[in-house]
Amino acid sequence: MTLSIWLRSLPAIARGAIALLVLLAMIACSVWLLIQPLHWLLTAQYHWRISVRSDLARSRAKAALLPQLRQWAAKLPKEPIWSRFYQPAAREDAGLLLQQDLVRICAESGVKMESASRLPSHVEGTLLKHGVQLNLSATADRLRSFVEHIRSAPRYLRVERLHIGAPQAQRTEGNPVVSVALEIAGYAVSTNLKADDAHP
Repeated sequence: MTLSIWLRSLPAIARGAIALLVLLAMIACSVWLLIQPLHWLLTAQYHWRISVRSDLARSRAKAALLPQLRQWAAKLPKEPIWSRFYQPAAREDAGLLLQQDLVRICAESGVKMESASRLPSHVEGTLLKHGVQLNLSATADRLRSFVEHIRSAPRYLRVERLHIGAPQAQRTEGNPVVSVALEIAGYAVSTNLKADDAHP
């Protein structure tokens, strides 16, 4: 039985209801085809306006901050923080200066330096990082003095690694001598240095 024969076999009221439903479906589809593109257009315009307003507000804020940023940029090279970095005439000298500073700190704090070896230098941002590996022997109070000297040094020094070994046999009188292995880093100003230029 085909669809046309089936429809003709239905009562007139049923055929009228089906025709009305089909007509309503066609109207609804036509309305959706007209409204949906308009909705998409309005939504896109709304989001575009929000994006433009946000970009304009951000640009105006940046423009307002620009004079202050220029003042800060002009003052930055004269800030005292730069004096805490090594500024040798040649970059190879910074590691030697760091080593000399550590020898002086050991002598001032009463720590015995067993050995010192320079570590490979490498670039961190616009700074060239130098490192020295130390093996020390000292009592706890002299080790504390050493750390305080590191903290108050004129140049910025950072303890990277620290290992302390104490003797197994302890005595009740006096402070035992401990062995200390540590790595200390210092930084040199190097604004025109590329990463592959650094070497030990």
